[in-house]
Amino acid sequence: MNESRESVSIEKTVKDILYVSMELSVDRIERMKMGLCNEVFAVSAGGRDLIVRLNIDGKFMKGSEKYIPLFRSKGIKVPDILVSDCSKVHFPYCYQILTRIDGDDLGNVIDSLNEKDLKAIAHEIVGMFKKLATVKTDGSFGYVEGQDHAPHKRWLDAIDEIYETSLQRGEQAGTFDKDLNARMRSIIDSFKEYLEGIPSVFYYDDIASKNVMIYKGQFNGLVDLDGVTFGDPLESVGRMKVCFYDSEEGRIYLEAVQNEFSLDQSARKVVTFYAVLHQFSWMYENGIQFNQNTSAQVDQEKLEQERRALVAFMQELEQ
Repeated sequence: MNESRESVSIEKTVKDILYVSMELSVDRIERMKMGLCNEVFAVSAGGRDLIVRLNIDGKFMKGSEKYIPLFRSKGIKVPDILVSDCSKVHFPYCYQILTRIDGDDLGNVIDSLNEKDLKAIAHEIVGMFKKLATVKTDGSFGYVEGQDHAPHKRWLDAIDEIYETSLQRGEQAGTFDKDLNARMRSIIDSFKEYLEGIPSVFYYDDIASKNVMIYKGQFNGLVDLDGVTFGDPLESVGRMKVCFYDSEEGRIYLEAVQNEFSLDQSARKVVTFYAVLHQFSWMYENGIQFNQNTSAQVDQEKLEQERRALVAFMQELEQ
């Protein structure tokens, strides 16, 4: 089945889900382009704006059933889950229907925001981190999808997993770079003492260019809450540095976030370390098909851009 036929088929499934679950007929449907795991659609049906999320594997959605109420209890604006079904009785997918939060992903609008807006958004985001840091963990480390226990005993082990997964993807896609891999390994080893000393802190990791909804220049909520991480919140700031490094507005936003965290020069170097780690990891996502937004074909031009960015981050870290 080619891509266009697959797209038509999955859109029909979305329409059927809305009708079976809520007796709603779809007026408009749009595939959301952000994200790697779930198939996500913005839908207008029966006068309502909704989000429909699909996945063959229910583990990518079950976390949101836990984290959406938890985030809301901390005063963080999140969508409402209207329907959640992983039974696969009627459809070959696990699915959720959620209310839609007005706005667009931060990465799509950041260049239109002024300094005052960016500083206000940074204040909201760091405030969110501080609220979530009050949630107790069991002392484990790594990414969790609704469960109470993460997979690792040390934060260093979670970082090593990111590195090893990247290498596996490089082998699979044929993008393996022996020299950069060795350099990345050396950088991780140089931060070993820091990484071994990190306490297990509850935070939302996937919060750089996507999942932060901006409406009329203001923060309007978080979306895509399938998982959280137990570990070092500065890891998320490193993601922001990668996503916004080439944008003047992005640099203003990153600086505001770091100021809100009161990061000293040593902590800012840690942020750069995490930027190196994620640029390395994201480079090796090229050529891996996660969902219909991604392709198994390597984009050579993008790969070269990502390599250059990675080398630039490495050089900054080594200064």
